[in-house]
Amino acid sequence: MQAEAKTKKTVIRWTDEEWDKLADAVCRTRKNSPDSIASIANRLQKQFPKDRQRPGILTTAALQPLVERVQSREREEQAKAEKVDQLQAKLSFFEDAPSTREELLTTLTDDEIRQHFLPRLYQMMTPDDVVKVFSSEQILCTMGTGDLAAVVAKRIIERIEEEPAQVLVQMQEAKAPAPVNRLKPQTNGKRKRIAVIGLSGDEWRHIRDKVGHLCDLEFIEVDRLRTENVPRNADKVILCAKCVSHKHRTMVRSVVEPRKVFDHYFGNKELVRKIEGSCRGEVMAK
Repeated sequence: MQAEAKTKKTVIRWTDEEWDKLADAVCRTRKNSPDSIASIANRLQKQFPKDRQRPGILTTAALQPLVERVQSREREEQAKAEKVDQLQAKLSFFEDAPSTREELLTTLTDDEIRQHFLPRLYQMMTPDDVVKVFSSEQILCTMGTGDLAAVVAKRIIERIEEEPAQVLVQMQEAKAPAPVNRLKPQTNGKRKRIAVIGLSGDEWRHIRDKVGHLCDLEFIEVDRLRTENVPRNADKVILCAKCVSHKHRTMVRSVVEPRKVFDHYFGNKELVRKIEGSCRGEVMAK
């Protein structure tokens, strides 16, 4: 009879709801108890009806679903606590935040200003925005002299590597006053007038230094391009495609003869070649 009773004994398997209920109770108890999860669970399972209680002492292995639930709840509570600390720190900062620029500069150190405002600056501003707000002198003054000198040296090396022939010509000009074989426009004595629209920054200086002796150059920034200042009398108008929009192209072609307007899709080196070729009388590709 005893063997038959043992075979009829059912194994208690808790549902997910029962595991969740036990985990909630264990989490509340653990805040004020140094006991392990298994010890607390063995005591607290008595809250279940007798037919849902597991007999004997439950081990940690048998309570794995409970352990996972308790650990997950504790991680969530820890994350919430850290979030509260962060929000309180932000709240206390903005409660005492300076209301004017002068107060900001006098009450916060440079490191504190960077800590509070630099992440938002990266999100809200682009390098183009910075260039529009601050002058070139202000931006360059924030950089170390050594860093600026390194950039200048790199530019010089790049120019020497890209155009060694031009450097040799300049050296010859410096040594001998005799004229060198420089390109001259073949326009019956009349210098061509070429307008370039859409260069950014100081790129125009590079173009002027390279081919300014061959023709009369005019440079127009896209932001300042208006119908009234479109170069109507230019022999050629070159539009830098990376900066000139369709709207600007349409405006230029409505004022200047379309045969005189050319799109440029490559870098400054190719632009220099186009202008040199035009001064030699070559046909510029559209």
